[in-house]
Amino acid sequence: MEHYRLNVDEAVLFRNFGYAIDVDVGDGKPKTYDATVMFTTQNLVLICETRRLFRPTIYNVLTFPVNQLKLYNGTPQAQVDNDDPTRVTIYFLHDAVTLKFESKKLVKQFIKTVYTQLTGSAPDEPQVFDVITNAVNFTKSLFSRKIDKQKDRPLPQMSIDEKAEAIRKLKELVDMGALTEAEFEEQKTKILAS
Repeated sequence: MEHYRLNVDEAVLFRNFGYAIDVDVGDGKPKTYDATVMFTTQNLVLICETRRLFRPTIYNVLTFPVNQLKLYNGTPQAQVDNDDPTRVTIYFLHDAVTLKFESKKLVKQFIKTVYTQLTGSAPDEPQVFDVITNAVNFTKSLFSRKIDKQKDRPLPQMSIDEKAEAIRKLKELVDMGALTEAEFEEQKTKILAS
């Protein structure tokens, strides 16, 4: 832990190697980093490594306060990627962090640690993934209903900038897992045609 100094009343609950996906370490250029992922009693800590040829490695330490983690019905908001179960996105009040681990076992261990720290009790393993899946499916159903209601309604004329913004927002929904790629493509086609 030479790159991160724990507070006096802070303890490490989870520590492993992983990847921080699309993280901005302050240079305005989000990208994927090799990272040491630590979940402590106070913070999610990412120690992102930038390796440089013939020069020392640069370490950027990012911290996300645990008390700013979003909760849904008392459950921490952590979403496992349906297509890649070694990826998990953690939602904070003003940010989201996507991590990739070497195995599903590490993802389960990480989520169990987060859940236990924030709720005070360890969940049954299926319960963690059921809650995450239910939250994602509920969100998807809301968007699907809204999209179904609007399917037959023609879209108003939009400027190029408005079209780009609408497509960007739809892509964010895909990244969150609220829309499938097929739903995204269908809506994108409609937007471009208007």
